[in-house]
Amino acid sequence: MARKILIVDDDTVFCEIVTLQLRKRHPDIEFATASNGIDAMRIIDTVVASDIAVIVTDLHMPEFDGVEFMNELAQRKISAPVILVSGAAPSVFDAAQRLAKFRGVKIAASMTKPLNMDRFKEAIEKALNETD
Repeated sequence: MARKILIVDDDTVFCEIVTLQLRKRHPDIEFATASNGIDAMRIIDTVVASDIAVIVTDLHMPEFDGVEFMNELAQRKISAPVILVSGAAPSVFDAAQRLAKFRGVKIAASMTKPLNMDRFKEAIEKALNETD
């Protein structure tokens, strides 16, 4: 099976831009997007978990936010590295990172929106290399 990058964010434009930027660099990787943690877990349920190479997630989303999503990843022992992206206040962002790490989620990187695309691509490269 092909490796996948899962992008979880309720901002569809963000998902499209990130997918387009990364697809140019990684034509061999499949991309899936979800607008919240519930939809992301449905995607994860339809694939072999080990095929998910990297998960990119926002913190603030409707229905099932990034923190709830990362808790679910921890409970299911999903080992894919996670890149957190958010426009949240630094204190919220830091608390979410600490909680995720405490629960056993592998945080590969965290960055604030708007993204520095070069830094983001570097974080993706590093996370992909860790899963090779």
